[in-house]
Amino acid sequence: MRICITSRGTDPKSQIDLRFGRCACFIFYDTQNEDTEAVLNPALQAIHGAGVQSSQLLLDKKTEILITGNLGPNASAILSKSAIKVFAANDGTVEQAIEDFKAGRLDIITGPTVTGHNSDNSFSDSSTTDME
Repeated sequence: MRICITSRGTDPKSQIDLRFGRCACFIFYDTQNEDTEAVLNPALQAIHGAGVQSSQLLLDKKTEILITGNLGPNASAILSKSAIKVFAANDGTVEQAIEDFKAGRLDIITGPTVTGHNSDNSFSDSSTTDME
């Protein structure tokens, strides 16, 4: 299984970046061979469409699981139509997010968690569902 975690750096010990479309880096983790691949976010400085561009990158990389903090409406719409399942990250490292996912401690995200363009304008309604 191929998992993508939004990250502030290129190392699995890096902190999670709670932004999806404008995260600094995507770290891809392969559960079969436990390899990681860091990809700097080409949409980080995009004026518009960062979430859409980031979603396309995940589709191109054959991602099955995304672990992130916030998801805007455009990215959410694209990812909900794909086979990619999205899970809510907590503060911590990429390594911790992988362990939390494996242990079933992350909630699934079923819709947008912000109104768009940045993570400061969160919806008051939670779009996460407890997996327990």
